[in-house]
Amino acid sequence: PCALAGPVVWLLLPHITLADLAGWLAGYGVTTPLGMLALALYYGALHPVLEQRHWDPLRRATPWAHVAFAAYHLLVLHALLPWPWLAVCLVVLTAASILWSRLTERTGTLAPATFFHMAADLGLGAAAYLWVSGARP
Repeated sequence: PCALAGPVVWLLLPHITLADLAGWLAGYGVTTPLGMLALALYYGALHPVLEQRHWDPLRRATPWAHVAFAAYHLLVLHALLPWPWLAVCLVVLTAASILWSRLTERTGTLAPATFFHMAADLGLGAAAYLWVSGARP
C-alpha cells in the first residue's frame, strides 16, 4: 500500500491541490532537477529513518501519537491541499502510523517500517517530480 502513495497522489494532483506545486517548491529554493533530486534523496532516504526513530517511542507511549504523527504532516500539507483532502490525509497517515507501529512490534526492528516509509516518500517525491516536470495523468 505504501508504494501506491506516489501513483495515487500523481493521479489526484490536478483535482486536489490549492497551490502551484512548482511555485511552492521554488519558494523553498527547489528550482532545478538537481534540487528535486536532493529533496528526493532527503525525503526518500534520510527523513523516513529520522521519523521512524523519533515517533517509535512516542507510539509505544500513547496511541494518540498516531494522530499526532498525522497532524504533524498537516503543517506542511495545509499550504497545498483543501480541508477535505487534509482530513483524508489525517486518516491515511494515522492508519500508516498504526500499521508501521504494528510492524515494528511484530518484527522487533524499525527496518521494515522504515523501508515502507521510504517507499511511500519516494513515491510521493516521484509524483512531485513528474508534476513539476510537466507530466500529467
